[in-house]
Amino acid sequence: MATNRSDRAMAWAHIGLTYWQMRPGAKTDLVAELARRAEQAFEISLSLARESRNRDRTIEVMRHIARMRLDMGFMNEALRIGLDAMGHAAEMQRRDLVWFTHLVALAQIRRHLIGELPRSVPVQWVRRELNDYLQIGVLDPNVFAKRAWRRGIVNSHQEMYGVLSPVYLLVHYLRARARLMRHKSIPASH
Repeated sequence: MATNRSDRAMAWAHIGLTYWQMRPGAKTDLVAELARRAEQAFEISLSLARESRNRDRTIEVMRHIARMRLDMGFMNEALRIGLDAMGHAAEMQRRDLVWFTHLVALAQIRRHLIGELPRSVPVQWVRRELNDYLQIGVLDPNVFAKRAWRRGIVNSHQEMYGVLSPVYLLVHYLRARARLMRHKSIPASH
């Protein structure tokens, strides 16, 4: 049972995620209602997180909202919120920084795909996502989170490069790993 604002914020975030993730399997007439309920739940969650002054919870909810806005096609709004949340996550040296970077990478990829950005911008973000994982994410003890982050990196590459994504992923991984090996040692197994 959620007893404080921070816990209630997390509960409302989970409710929002549940509504949001139910949309793909829902009947057509329910999709808009599920999206509306997800948005309401995230707004309540963000308000409670801010009231609790729990910075971690606040940026987590911001990330959820940014992902929802990205999925709705509001790329610039998603990018603005995502960059803000990612900046706080980097400042706080969170081990899940790659989770925030992934959102920004996706937004940049989608902006490129509709002609708003040159290819070089999302390529930099895709590489940064992989770097963030190799520098910080591999240190997180949560194997489920690491699996999700790796899947996100694969998804970013697929969205950016299509059928050539395995080749680019391998090239980006080897370059990032070599760069990191020159500066510090990283764990051999992931």
